[in-house]
Amino acid sequence: MINFIAAKNGNIELYAGDKLVLASSKVSEISFCLACEGLSDGVSFSSSMDFASEYGFADMNDALVLFNKSFAMSKDAIAIL
Repeated sequence: MINFIAAKNGNIELYAGDKLVLASSKVSEISFCLACEGLSDGVSFSSSMDFASEYGFADMNDALVLFNKSFAMSKDAIAIL
């Protein structure tokens, strides 16, 4: 399960334990990974998600916007899977 999420180089990084599962800036890829891997109840976010403009995103909130879109889409993907 995904238990840690960070922003880096304009991508969102999804981790399961200490293993990087995905680094992507595409909603479809992130949502599919979330649907397949699942999201831990104890998921934590790096502060890089709050300061995304310092980690390759155009605006400060862009990483959270990308994650929220991906998370919403993952719920539809779970229904399809």
